[in-house]
Amino acid sequence: MPGLEDLLQIPALSPLYAVPIIAVGLLFAFFGSKIFRALIFLAGGVVLGAGLALVLRALGYDALIVVGAGALGFLVGGFIALFLLRVAIFFIGTYVGYIIGARLFPGNLIAVAVAAIVAGLVFVLLYRVVLAVFTAVLGGALVAAGLYLLRIEHFIVAIAALAVVVSGVAFQLLVFRKK
Repeated sequence: MPGLEDLLQIPALSPLYAVPIIAVGLLFAFFGSKIFRALIFLAGGVVLGAGLALVLRALGYDALIVVGAGALGFLVGGFIALFLLRVAIFFIGTYVGYIIGARLFPGNLIAVAVAAIVAGLVFVLLYRVVLAVFTAVLGGALVAAGLYLLRIEHFIVAIAALAVVVSGVAFQLLVFRKK
C-alpha cells in the first residue's frame, strides 16, 4: 500500500509535453488578457443562453424559438458577465480600500468611505495592467516548466522566463491598449 511520501511525489513528465506547455505559456504571456475576457464572455453566455433555452424547451416552445432565444441569451449573458467582472473588481477594490482606510483612519467613517471608493476606482483603472502582468507571469512560468522538461540549464530557463514575462506584459499593454 502506498504511503504518504509516495502520494506527494511528482511523476516525471516526458519531454514531449514540453512543446504544448511552452505553446500554452506563450499564448498566455502574449494574449492572456484577451483569452481571459473571452473565457468570462463564454461562461456568462453559456449560463444565460443554456438556461434560457432549457426554460423555453420545458415550457414547450418550438425548437427554432428555443435555439434563437438560446443564441440571443448567449450574447446577452456574455456581455453581462463582462460588465459584472468590472463591478466585481470595483467591489474588491473597495474592500481593500476599506481595510486600509480603517487602519489609517480608525473611527473616521467619512475617511474610510473615501478610501474605499478611491481604491475601488483605482482597481478598475489598473485592471488591464494587473491582468496583463498576471497572465504574462503565468505564461512565463509555463514556458519555464516546458524548458525545464527539456533539461535546459536552470540559469537559461530563468532568463528565458523573465524575457517572456517582460515581453508579454509589454506586448499586451502596447498592442491591446485602448485607442
